Amino acid sequence: MATRKRVSEIAELSSNPAPAWDLEKYIKSAHLAGVDAVKIQLFLPEHFPVKERAEKTRAQFPGDRLREYYSLAKSWGLAAGASVFHAGGIGEVCRILDFIKLASREENNGELIDAAFFAANQFRKPLYRSISTTKNFEVGRIPDSNGSMHFGTIAQYPASLLRSMTAVTRFAFFFRSKKLKWGWSSHTKGFLDCIFAANLGASIVEKHFALHSTDLEAGHSSLPDDFRKMANILHGGDS
Repeated sequence: MATRKRVSEIAELSSNPAPAWDLEKYIKSAHLAGVDAVKIQLFLPEHFPVKERAEKTRAQFPGDRLREYYSLAKSWGLAAGASVFHAGGIGEVCRILDFIKLASREENNGELIDAAFFAANQFRKPLYRSISTTKNFEVGRIPDSNGSMHFGTIAQYPASLLRSMTAVTRFAFFFRSKKLKWGWSSHTKGFLDCIFAANLGASIVEKHFALHSTDLEAGHSSLPDDFRKMANILHGGDS
């Protein structure tokens, strides 16, 4: 049986390592699960409604550990990236890390998109941008080079498998019609939508990675065993 073209896999650590932020344990586990990259989120609590800020403060990545995070990822052979949510300091983040990403909740944030576009071009790093709809696709830009691309997603946590499979199909046809490489950002509990996206031509899949069922975002994350199974398939193993 012919093997699929190798698909890259990003383990989205997000806030799952909080509150202890044992980064090495999560990064090592992601490496052992066979992924290619890890990603964190650099949101600020004030980006959220007042009623959510206490929870988001607990889940906020400690910004003074950005270089440590990068070094740990490199020591385990992984690329390191981050989702960015504000234009200030985005250049420094892009300079340090291997890639930056824009979440779908920022898909119409023109100031942030422009700042990310500039930083990615300046440092020749990939910029990934999640979109939940193709309706306003022309609103934002990403660089035409450096491996940058758009990711389809459903901004629901967790997202149902049926809705996700339907969305994957829609995004696949859309990006093919534009002759663009694309990725898929999954928020399901399982990983069948990621395999489906790969079968329809996605170059990268991103999925939330948890070590424990009690992690903050375990409800829309996969555990290491499932990541290992998914990575084997996405990297050209059993299908």
